[in-house]
Amino acid sequence: MGVDADERDRRKAVAGIAMGALEGDGRRLAVDAVAAVGDVLAAPAALFEPGPDGPERLAGEFDDSSLAERALTGEGRVVASEAGVGAVVGPAGDPRGVLCVGSRELSEADIGFLEDVVTVLERAWAGGKFRQFAERLEEVVWMSSVEIDEIHYVNPAYEEVWGRSRESLYEEPMSFLEGIHSEDRDRIRETIPQRARDEYEEVYRVVRPDDSIRWVRDRAYPIREGGEVRRVVGIAEDVTERRERRRRLERANRLNRLCQEITHLVITTPDRQTLEQRVCDRLAEPYRFVWIGGLAPGGTRVISRVWAGVEEGYLDAVRITADEAETAAGPTGRAVETQEVQVVTDITTDPDFEPWREAAVARGYRASIAVPIAHDGLLYGLLNVYAACPDAFSGDETRVLSRLGEVIGHAIAAIERKAALAGDTVVELEFRAEGFPEALVACSRESGGILRFEHLSRHDDRLIAYGTATGVPEERLCGAVEREEDLVSVRVIEREEGSYGFELEADGAVPLVETLAGYGGRLSSATIADGDCRFVVELPEGADTRRLIDALESGYETSYVAKRTTSREAPAFPGTALLDRRLTERQREVLETATYAGYFEWPRATTGEEVAERLGIAPATFAQHLRAAERKLFEATFDRE
Repeated sequence: MGVDADERDRRKAVAGIAMGALEGDGRRLAVDAVAAVGDVLAAPAALFEPGPDGPERLAGEFDDSSLAERALTGEGRVVASEAGVGAVVGPAGDPRGVLCVGSRELSEADIGFLEDVVTVLERAWAGGKFRQFAERLEEVVWMSSVEIDEIHYVNPAYEEVWGRSRESLYEEPMSFLEGIHSEDRDRIRETIPQRARDEYEEVYRVVRPDDSIRWVRDRAYPIREGGEVRRVVGIAEDVTERRERRRRLERANRLNRLCQEITHLVITTPDRQTLEQRVCDRLAEPYRFVWIGGLAPGGTRVISRVWAGVEEGYLDAVRITADEAETAAGPTGRAVETQEVQVVTDITTDPDFEPWREAAVARGYRASIAVPIAHDGLLYGLLNVYAACPDAFSGDETRVLSRLGEVIGHAIAAIERKAALAGDTVVELEFRAEGFPEALVACSRESGGILRFEHLSRHDDRLIAYGTATGVPEERLCGAVEREEDLVSVRVIEREEGSYGFELEADGAVPLVETLAGYGGRLSSATIADGDCRFVVELPEGADTRRLIDALESGYETSYVAKRTTSREAPAFPGTALLDRRLTERQREVLETATYAGYFEWPRATTGEEVAERLGIAPATFAQHLRAAERKLFEATFDRE
């Protein structure tokens, strides 16, 4: 809402009186205050002080002392009578005076203005407290002649903002212009005549002697006496930090919008290389250079995969590693080691950036951030962003880019999982498990039978395994499960001569399944026979098998046995590839679990409610997903898109 003309007049009057208080001349202050009140309220005014024979007029034209006497002896700060309105200056019981106005037709805003003037007078007369207050202000408070050929007062904040002494301003009142940025100086010089006519407000830059730049919001008010402008008072506020916060907020908002667009691109991009290139292309719009890279297979050097922006040979000119060398001390190497965001606020001064500083500065890079692209503890790569100005990555921008790294990691994990399911050629890694539940291993060894696990899936914090037991008595398997802490339950699904199908629920194997999923693999089968437990991991062709082997051998009691490249069996019908594309992960999970649990057998080995419970969903949700999966299955069978 705007401020009306009367309100502006009131504010200017109070400001003028306050500035007059800085001069410390009580008589001059009284005259100025009375004149300002009379001008604003368009009524005779006077300031009275207590005397031995009654109120004595100190300044002004209003001469009815009865109003002052009534105010001094009455109760309340403001007193009204037939003669007008009087406002007491000073505390109750020890008044310093009364400011009287010869008019009873004062609005609520007028009374508020009168009280503001009284407050200024009280502070000014209370031992110079008003000047002390001004001396402590962070804003530059100043008062000058109309032509600015004399500075009546400027507080110490001038030295902090301008970086120049107050004495230099008193000696040369126009010297403040020398500190104003050359691009703003002429504009501000042209506003000087305006100060004699009306209040003004300007924003400009001040260049301090150390070449640092401060943004200043300068407001000035002409002070009138008898209708003529006698002085100009003003407040110059350093708004540098405020503008910087606003700039960062606006930049963060733009980055948020951009990252939302990138998120949409990420979740709709079918392959990893295109996804990473699109991310770089979009981020290169607000930033100078962006690249995504990762560790070279079997090595410690970080190599780039895709980039966008001003590269100019930078990636060929630098060497970045993730080891103990000096080339690992930068943001990218630290991000690989810690899997946390790393920021360099100023490339020209950061000591850890020294190996790449010359190449970076030559290409206009001034700040850098390295963001891990990770999901479920697995690092898929590094997003590296370079800005053209120092301190470009504020807390807000860092948080936005960090979230973007998580989104990209999640998308890459989904792409690799889908590739593992849909690819025609797969890599199989065989491992021996030393830490597999000992009770199951003993059960197989003692009975001379075989336990084969043919389908495994994760549901929340549980692992559901479906398999076949051959030569293992049911009671022996049930007893083994009861003795093993990580095994929750076992249920026989169907029986045949010499074997039976079972469903096993476990807790302890879930971290292993999560690790495999993170590398784009899945546990395709496991076998326990003759006291030996082995499992096979299936990966898409081209996957980083060395890193997965290292992860399993270092994190679990496993040992690598063999590697095979095989082709998936030919699909049973032409619609299989189409079905792989159309089924969601949840629909596939529901369909597979229902199949292996014997839901489609007749009579059913497992009810819909039991399958839903295994999946951790409501029966109605199970039915909905199953019906959708069946519909897509039949459409694929009959070649309907």
